[in-house]
Amino acid sequence: MRFRALCVAFVLILQGCATATIGGSRDAAEKRYFSASSRCMDQSIRREKVQVPSGAGVTDVEVTVYYDSVHFGQCMQAAGYAPTKVDPEPYLVAARDCLARSRGAMHPEIAYAECVRRSGIRVEVEIPGAEK
Repeated sequence: MRFRALCVAFVLILQGCATATIGGSRDAAEKRYFSASSRCMDQSIRREKVQVPSGAGVTDVEVTVYYDSVHFGQCMQAAGYAPTKVDPEPYLVAARDCLARSRGAMHPEIAYAECVRRSGIRVEVEIPGAEK
């Protein structure tokens, strides 16, 4: 009986180690992906210097003009991540519908964000002034 209990304990310990290793490697993979995407996003930003009057002189301010999605995709491919294939149509339909519904609302940004959340598409929505 004691031998059987030791065998069961040993198997449970091995399962725990395997689960920890699998979970740990998944977390590491997620961190590598996040690191690569952050680096690629930073590299794909297109900036422009704008001269802004300040006091008696002029100050150069660097402004983000746009994100270059082609460069981002190429950077992620170079980092070893396959490009994702996404059908934009559901997102565009939801965006057009929500834009039409939010026109004339007292707080159009909030109405738009809430409409997108209710639409069922999976996006990250930030509602101005709302707590996370």
